[in-house]
Amino acid sequence: MDIRRIAQNYSVVNGDLGIHRRALESVEALLMARLLSFRTIYYHKTSRSVQLMIERAIEDLINSGELDLNSVLSDVEEFLDLDDCSIWSMMKRSSTSAEILKDLSSRRIYKVAYEANGIILSRSELEELKEEILGKLNLKESHVMLDNPNMIFIKDKAIPKIYDGSEVYTPFEVSPVLLRLRDIRMSVLRVYVRSEIKNVVKDRIKSVVNRFIENRSQHEKPYKSPI
Repeated sequence: MDIRRIAQNYSVVNGDLGIHRRALESVEALLMARLLSFRTIYYHKTSRSVQLMIERAIEDLINSGELDLNSVLSDVEEFLDLDDCSIWSMMKRSSTSAEILKDLSSRRIYKVAYEANGIILSRSELEELKEEILGKLNLKESHVMLDNPNMIFIKDKAIPKIYDGSEVYTPFEVSPVLLRLRDIRMSVLRVYVRSEIKNVVKDRIKSVVNRFIENRSQHEKPYKSPI
């Protein structure tokens, strides 16, 4: 992707930023690269697993009172001191998050027991689904994590207009690629479990989740993404 070509073809058109049509292919390449980055990096199952484990460890610190979030947010100096190293040290000393830290250090990350693209659940639905999995499989709360990242890839006003001489177009009028990308809402539903129980519970988790989604679809059909 040619970032320089995009930058060199920016101009002000009717009071707004616009990009000359000659740089359209570079804009398409940039957004295609962004799409692939989300699919292969940001939303990758291993990357998300590690992120969820760290989030849980920090939540444990907050819930146990070992990390006073109100104090941190009200004191700029304390907030700036809360960097990666300080959080890592805090988790290492903690009685609540030390186990997660040990797992991360040993690369014993949570594994995917269920995965389906194109499903978006609300926060309350995720909590309800998690409770069903825990109850029906008799699992500990710490053994299961649910993840449902989703995003609208391109919003209508996120890309500048395209100009060519005196003519001005929306990007979707002149680019079938961008028109196709605009329709994409990336989403994936995953159920993570501790690695040592994955093979034991994955079939039962699949059954519970599929039944939950089927029951939900009778009331409101889940959004299905084009990818």
